[in-house]
Amino acid sequence: MYAVYIVYIRPMRTRYPTVAEARSSFKEILDAAEQGLAVEFARGAESFTVLSVASLTHLLGRPGVLSRPVVYAEDDGWSIVLPGAPVAAEAGEFGDALDDFVAALREYAEDWMDDAELRAAASHRDNADLVRFVSHLGDDAVREWVIGAADEPSA
Repeated sequence: MYAVYIVYIRPMRTRYPTVAEARSSFKEILDAAEQGLAVEFARGAESFTVLSVASLTHLLGRPGVLSRPVVYAEDDGWSIVLPGAPVAAEAGEFGDALDDFVAALREYAEDWMDDAELRAAASHRDNADLVRFVSHLGDDAVREWVIGAADEPSA
């Protein structure tokens, strides 16, 4: 004698037309995001997307999305500069320059989030993705991102 079980797996929803519907499905939204899906919901005319931090940082860290740090070896040490953002560091040893650069990135991200005028300034408003990226990564991951940029061939 055999037992037959039929299991229905409800497909994960990735769109919710209202905040109320999304709110009542919060656990399902988080489950979907945890599995790498982007979940969208609307509030009025605006749409929002829920992603896991891992998905967001993966997307933002892909080549071509953000300006990449530029590392210069100089006679008296190292310089690291981030084109398009007021973030740079220099030191005699590469590790010291890298630590200073990570600290400068963190300080810039905090200032950007805390200061509405800075966020709105023409020379800073396009740095939202950089701030999101840096804010969600630990220092070791930011260091790896900088070192990866240093290893990329220049065009």
